[in-house]
Amino acid sequence: MPPDILIPNSSIDSSTGGPMTIDKMEVSAVTIPSVDMKDFKGSFTYASSTAKDVQIEMTLSVCSTFTGSVSVCWPICCVCVSGGIAISSYTQTNCLGDVAMEGGSFCMSVPTADFGPFSMTIPPVGKTTVAKINATDICMHCTEVPLPSPLGITLGDSFPVPNPMGPIDVKVKETTMKQLDSTGIAVPPASLKSIKALNIKIPSVTTKAMTVVSSTAVSVPMSMPLYNDGSALGSKVTTWGCASRSSIETDMTLNISTVTMNIKGGIEFTDIQGTVTTSSASAGPFDMNLDLKGIKIKGLTLMGMKMPEIEVQL
Repeated sequence: MPPDILIPNSSIDSSTGGPMTIDKMEVSAVTIPSVDMKDFKGSFTYASSTAKDVQIEMTLSVCSTFTGSVSVCWPICCVCVSGGIAISSYTQTNCLGDVAMEGGSFCMSVPTADFGPFSMTIPPVGKTTVAKINATDICMHCTEVPLPSPLGITLGDSFPVPNPMGPIDVKVKETTMKQLDSTGIAVPPASLKSIKALNIKIPSVTTKAMTVVSSTAVSVPMSMPLYNDGSALGSKVTTWGCASRSSIETDMTLNISTVTMNIKGGIEFTDIQGTVTTSSASAGPFDMNLDLKGIKIKGLTLMGMKMPEIEVQL
């Protein structure tokens, strides 16, 4: 059994390394509590849109009055008539199905926009190369260095050996690690500026079902002469029987108290294109884990390495 050398407490002031190659990098799922964006602007165009399964509900009331005269055949006389009719409020529902609309554009301009939590899962990243590595303030605790026993025996004892040497510089030509796990990496708040997303292309977007309600009361007065003398709408009125010898004019008022439009299937926008810009964005602190595999470092230099005590087990 080869002996082991245990270095309980050691430290390195700084280190530098040459080119580093990582065969595979896996990043854990990242969750960012919140993202703040300033001066968010977006400009989009769409080729067409469709409101799906549209239903319109209208609450109506009707009031109509009429005046005029009616000629009767026997005895020959002219009778003046007048009256009215009122219909109290009722709801009328009409199903329009899908309503196709032409293409258009829309713009978004928001002084501030917040969203979160924001999470993402990053797939494993392939081979990664780093040109140079610099590290400072490195501390190593309980570092084990296996050494072969020249006698091939173990006495089962361990004792501390004071290190007579002061800080030394260690140079390693090449360092290879099969796997390096990093857990609990805390990332402080990050800020980004002058963000632009150009040439955005989205095949289609469909909104959820929506309801549009208008509660503004509208009154529509209508006047229609029913005599065929060529005036007003008279030329479009055809009379027969006793009505051909009558002269009646109606005044009708249509009151619309509410209109509700239910778009049950949402609105679909197709072939959306546009750009998004924001002056700055900031993200809150977040945590993540890294799993690095197949690490190779060339030209590693450890500066000011201190080993105050070494434990040797034989």
